[in-house]
Amino acid sequence: MADEAVRRGAIDLAQGVLHAEPPPILLDLLAETSRQPRAHAYSSPQGVPEYLEAVAEFLREEGLPTAPAHILGSSGNTGGLMAALIAHCKPGDRVLLPEPFYPAHLWAIRAARCVPAFLNYSENFAPDEADLWQQLPRVRAVVITNPSNPSGVIWKQSLLERLVESARKHDALVIVDETYKDYVWEGTCVSPLAFADDWRLLVALRGFSKTLAIAGWRVGYTISSPEFIQRMTTEIHDALYVGAPSLPQHVLARALRDHQNELTQFVQQNVVLYRENRTQIAEIFRS
Repeated sequence: MADEAVRRGAIDLAQGVLHAEPPPILLDLLAETSRQPRAHAYSSPQGVPEYLEAVAEFLREEGLPTAPAHILGSSGNTGGLMAALIAHCKPGDRVLLPEPFYPAHLWAIRAARCVPAFLNYSENFAPDEADLWQQLPRVRAVVITNPSNPSGVIWKQSLLERLVESARKHDALVIVDETYKDYVWEGTCVSPLAFADDWRLLVALRGFSKTLAIAGWRVGYTISSPEFIQRMTTEIHDALYVGAPSLPQHVLARALRDHQNELTQFVQQNVVLYRENRTQIAEIFRS
């Protein structure tokens, strides 16, 4: 369908692509770093050490008590999702997926040889809580996107707290894709990492594809307990991907460490732009 849209010259609103060039500092660092031989070699399957430390510091500034051991430098968010699913689930296990869902999450669940169980939605695409509590005891994992792709729904903190607590009682893994955490128009989006005191059955998927316009670089980061990160790394991520691409990890390590102001400004400018775009499109649709 996406290819047909391009062929016909149609406007495709379904792709999560930031229509902007990456921050100039990233391109400068890319050119400079690409001349360093170590940037083209294999790295640890968990990630380039400098990248893991830079991301850990980035998260500590957010108030999350992280160290490199909490982080997997994943091959995009999909790499973290696949590693988490296969590390925790067995073929035939049920995985809960709230509707409407991001299609790649369904593909990942099926690729892990698991069975998708679909969570109904209620008014304004919010999750149907009655259906959630009914299905939770019968699933091995839950995959949610917060803020949601494609609906834009933000899960209430109280509901997230109950989900994490209830899932722990049933030994179910909660996987939260937080790709769009910076694109919130009204209110706030709280990560379960901020209130959960135990991350052993909690995984957060994050990255820079949508915030820094580098989706093609295929580098993200996955956050969980050190024990589960180690299991995902050695048993799954190494086997499937060998590791995330080394070059962009080296670039992002330097950018996060030395150029945080430029990156923050870039994200803020694009958040304003996309909020304005949303308002204009909504007005056009209403008319």
